Amino acid sequence: MTDAEERERALAALQLMASPDSQPSLTADEVELILDKNIRAISWSANSAVTEGQRIRPTDANGRWYMVIDGGTTGDTEPSWPQPPSYLDQFGSTSGVVTEGDITYEDCGPAKSSTYDVAQAAWDCWNSKMAKASQYISTPGIDMASIFKRCQEMRDSFDQALI
Repeated sequence: MTDAEERERALAALQLMASPDSQPSLTADEVELILDKNIRAISWSANSAVTEGQRIRPTDANGRWYMVIDGGTTGDTEPSWPQPPSYLDQFGSTSGVVTEGDITYEDCGPAKSSTYDVAQAAWDCWNSKMAKASQYISTPGIDMASIFKRCQEMRDSFDQALI
């Protein structure tokens, strides 16, 4: 699945989980920003800046993700990523360090099933809706306190998914 297809799939799931059109509503831009903030890894790409702490997925998935230890700009050719389990020791620890010019990557464990943390993004969306509702809690004629409480309940329902 391409990055774009995975993002569209995650966005569709987030829209179901976060009900962005229900009051208080979130714009499409707000929802997309929240989703993008909750990306777990990006695919390696040529001539791209990578920064310390980013997680990278090989373009030919090997079941692992790699943390950028020393950032820089990727080259024209993707590095050779170690193929597990050949570099796993007897305790399951890795020694999967990969260098690409000035960039150092270190194996950071098995790849997650999704590049996006949709449960965390849903929590963030409901938290944003809660913040919006709190601004109007004392508006006459509108029961914003109930709307705030509902947003809080929905947000908290995602706490278990985050554990």
